[in-house]
Amino acid sequence: MRKALVSVLVVMMCLASASVFAAGNKYVVGVSFDTINHPYWKSDIAGMQAAAKELGVELKILNAQGDVNAQNHQIENLLASKVQAVICIAADNKAVLQSVKKCNQANVPFIWNDRQVFGTADAKVSYGVGTDNVALAKNGVQWIADYARKNNLKLKVLILLGPLTDNNAIERDKGYSAAIDANSDVLDLVAKVPAGWDEAKSLAATVNSLQAHPEINCILMPADLQLPAVESGLKQYKRWVKEGQPGHVVLGALNGDKVALDAVKDGYEEVVMCQPIIDTGRLTVQAAVDLINGKKLDENGQLNPGFLVYKENFNDKAYDAYGYFGMKK
Repeated sequence: MRKALVSVLVVMMCLASASVFAAGNKYVVGVSFDTINHPYWKSDIAGMQAAAKELGVELKILNAQGDVNAQNHQIENLLASKVQAVICIAADNKAVLQSVKKCNQANVPFIWNDRQVFGTADAKVSYGVGTDNVALAKNGVQWIADYARKNNLKLKVLILLGPLTDNNAIERDKGYSAAIDANSDVLDLVAKVPAGWDEAKSLAATVNSLQAHPEINCILMPADLQLPAVESGLKQYKRWVKEGQPGHVVLGALNGDKVALDAVKDGYEEVVMCQPIIDTGRLTVQAAVDLINGKKLDENGQLNPGFLVYKENFNDKAYDAYGYFGMKK
């Protein structure tokens, strides 16, 4: 299975859009991506392609390149080409409701992937698969709390906030905050600072927070794309040091990119909260086939809690995260 996924991933790295066909396919499913120009989405595609091969599905994969209007137009074209289901990674989960309505009119199931789309009375979503961000964030911070108890630490925590217009960022903050409240014996929230998904803001938030609160010894990031900025900020205070060394700051981040996984392997970060994006791709294709065949699925979809990667389970779990996907152990 892993070899098949890797070969598919390599092929898809070269494509902005693709239609994959194999003799004997029973189903045709259209897929509209906001973008595929990131390893995270390439892993999503790999999961889809592996499931498609197993289930006899022709996938018509299109890349809207971040253009909301282009995505709606692409889905309209997919419907005109008589696809039997549509999988969508929405550029805008409200603007895409225009396409959901057209899917309803054509009696074609609409399935969201990773980014939840909330249906309305006149735009009914059939299903979707994504990450339970609240649960994943809670589990990660609970792991940090248990780590603190094991090592007799009292952690003073800084939370960097993602964009408050992004539901993923909001849910991750909810999970972090709830777990901190539940573990107040070892975790003390010092500050929450807006950083967006922005390197400069993340660096400023780290530096300013450490200046105002030098007691901070734990930083939680809602996305591991912020880690390079946090590293730069810690280096300014000579606190980018490995676990067990004086001045070390306990770090936790969510997503599962290679930079964060490398930081765990090298001893600079304690835990990465990984989104199960490969499974998300696989499960959305399975859902499309089920819906085409008339199976009833819960229109609220499926949210998965993801998994944690830390030093003790690194060799077993890191290669299931998108950042190490396809790499040799």
